[in-house]
Amino acid sequence: GKVGMAFSQTDKRVTAFGGKQPFFGTNPLCIGAPSAGGPPVMLDMATSLVAWGHIVKAQGLNKPVPEEWGVAEDGEKTTDPHAMTWLAPAAGPKGYGLGAIVDIMTGLLCGGAFGPHVVTMYGDYEQKRKLCHMVVAIDYKRFAGADGFLAQMTQMVNEIHQVTPA
Repeated sequence: GKVGMAFSQTDKRVTAFGGKQPFFGTNPLCIGAPSAGGPPVMLDMATSLVAWGHIVKAQGLNKPVPEEWGVAEDGEKTTDPHAMTWLAPAAGPKGYGLGAIVDIMTGLLCGGAFGPHVVTMYGDYEQKRKLCHMVVAIDYKRFAGADGFLAQMTQMVNEIHQVTPA
């Protein structure tokens, strides 16, 4: 019965837009909203073009990946999943901006680290990561659109499903 949002930082893995090195992590975010009928509308995404798991899977299968997915240690494009070290931001500067916002809403606002100051997940297991998360619940009933919110959510989903496929 609430609109939910969750944000989480990760250690640096996404190249700065226009750069060769990473600054922010994949910084996933999830937003969900209920509807009058059917499941809630959910967005669950990393702010990188792909999740790191796709690279790991390609490494296991020893199969190339699209060069748009990321770059090697030297910042050069590669299709070799074993050489791919950093990921590209989703939607270029827009995804990179979302990654920055996630770091602001988690690390900075919650008193942790940000960007390259978040300790990596693998390595020194004794060192504190100073990694933060934020979970938000919004009571839509307290907003001006409360009376029609659930019905309009259902209407929106139904109308999206009526869009003619390409």
